[in-house]
Amino acid sequence: KEGMEYIRQQNVECEPIDKKIRYREDLCIHCGACSAVCFAGALTMVRQSAELSFEPEKCVICELCLKSCPLNLFSIDIG
Repeated sequence: KEGMEYIRQQNVECEPIDKKIRYREDLCIHCGACSAVCFAGALTMVRQSAELSFEPEKCVICELCLKSCPLNLFSIDIG
């Protein structure tokens, strides 16, 4: 919230994101393709288990994971 207030003080219009990324964890094969493109760090590979970890609070809704997943396990939830 502090960041948005600062941006508004700079006369830049901004609104909260009303989108969320949905991820079908149950079907994931943990290939890591999505984590390779996730610059926000919301999608990472856990070294110990070789499994994908998704932290939605870090997600910036760039939608790169939608394009990178070979199984199309990511979708946008609007609203």
